[in-house]
Amino acid sequence: MFDMIHASLITEKATVFSEKSQVVFRIALYAAKPHINVAVKALLTVKKRP
Repeated sequence: MFDMIHASLITEKATVFSEKSQVVFRIALYAAKPHINVAVKALLTVKKRP
């Protein structure tokens, strides 16, 4: 699942997005939007401590 997300992208435009709490990733060409959504949610989900 995580093999479709290659790396986070750091550019001037990505920096503007990060100011709005958005993240930019470099992804595989074969990746479909629903699969990307699941992978990013799993990657960025923070688990609460008990």
